[in-house]
Amino acid sequence: LPQRPTKYRDYSSTSMDKACEAVKTGKMSLRRAAIDFGVPRSTLYDKISGKATLKGVGKKRYLTDEEEDNLVDFLIGCASVGYAKSRIEVLSIAQKIASVRHPGIGIGGICFIDNILKYP
Repeated sequence: LPQRPTKYRDYSSTSMDKACEAVKTGKMSLRRAAIDFGVPRSTLYDKISGKATLKGVGKKRYLTDEEEDNLVDFLIGCASVGYAKSRIEVLSIAQKIASVRHPGIGIGGICFIDNILKYP
């Protein structure tokens, strides 16, 4: 028998967070929130009941989306005027940004750049 293709996570974490909030505050039923926010009902139930955590799994992110976007804009601006930054310089800048929220944090390794930034 041919297997059906498996679809994982067709929804954003923001949608799941909003759906959880709507159910917890009593604004919507679980079923209605799942439909309105486009999240799986069983996953929403698991998150509301505490069976699954509300926080995502995976690697810890050192920079927020806004910090990443600002860093990318800065790097693009530097490159556009002829001052492109090396990987080491980008790592150093990222460490300085992350240390504002997490004092004493050490982000090690050049692979950080590949793993933490969304942009090549």
